[in-house]
Amino acid sequence: MASTEADSSNATTANTENATSKIIKIQSNDGQIFEIDQGVVEQSSTIKTLSDLMDVGEVPIPLPNVKASILGPIVEFCNHHKNDPKPEPLDDDDDDDPNKDIYEPKRSDDIIEWDQNFIKQFTVAEGTLFDIIMAANYLGIKTLLAVGCKTIANMVRGKSSSEVREMFNISYDPPGEGLNAPNAIEGQAGTVPTTQDANATGPSPQPDPMNQ
Repeated sequence: MASTEADSSNATTANTENATSKIIKIQSNDGQIFEIDQGVVEQSSTIKTLSDLMDVGEVPIPLPNVKASILGPIVEFCNHHKNDPKPEPLDDDDDDDPNKDIYEPKRSDDIIEWDQNFIKQFTVAEGTLFDIIMAANYLGIKTLLAVGCKTIANMVRGKSSSEVREMFNISYDPPGEGLNAPNAIEGQAGTVPTTQDANATGPSPQPDPMNQ
């Protein structure tokens, strides 16, 4: 009996190792190929779905929305987290909330140190922080998406609207200036957008009775 249990345990271990050691290739939109194992695949709903649908073999899975400079760090992130235990459902008053995500950090201080150091290599100034967030969303990697979004939330916490605009380089016309100036508004009033060529023959656009 003991021998049978030992054989069963060894078979389970072997199956687990085979699943982890299975290598799949993925390709960035600029042609770079990365090799990942099943532990990484399981963290991306997009890659997992594509690998299930495609007879991959030696053919890499194309990821047209992710460039190599972003895909490489994402593979690093997933390799670091592939042996993490699965998150437990949160036990609070919002258990029935369908929009609640068990992967989302609840506070700014619950992003682990490794993840904090990882996300620091991406910046708003270079646009890479948004690149990593968009790629995580496209690939369906909820743990990385949560870290990226929480990082943005921490950056804007306590900042004024003008500080946030400056931080993210968001242009803004104050009331009475730029596109919000009275003369700009008056100039736009009563106009009828048209793609008709001024030299083309045919009836002209009819005036809008509401503006008469």
